[in-house]
Amino acid sequence: MSKRSVKRAFQLDLSELEATVNIDATTRMAHSALTALAEFNGQFFERAVAFNTEWTQFLTRRFNEDVALPQRLTECTSAEEAQEIYVDSWTKALREYQEEFCRLAQLGQPATREAVPNVQKQAKPTTHETRVH
Repeated sequence: MSKRSVKRAFQLDLSELEATVNIDATTRMAHSALTALAEFNGQFFERAVAFNTEWTQFLTRRFNEDVALPQRLTECTSAEEAQEIYVDSWTKALREYQEEFCRLAQLGQPATREAVPNVQKQAKPTTHETRVH
């Protein structure tokens, strides 16, 4: 292949492109997609902040309880009392982690539920206009 034919192979023929694609419709579709994406990103970041705040507050509460456990154990007067405190502590921790994971899942559900209809709403009006003629 000659140097000239290689150069021509990489050049765009815009007149041919304009004849097969509705540029205005494609631009509107891209604008709609970017608008939907911006809306989704805003909602996503709001949800991420709520999620991270909830998780951080939970970990702080759990950390404080975990740090208090050794002190509570040192105050025990019998092995049975220590065992009871230790079992109660683990039972409470497991229950709280389970409850927290449920709360976090609930925080995430609206974001996924709302994302698809918003993107579809933005995309529908322009997709049929951009099809090749």
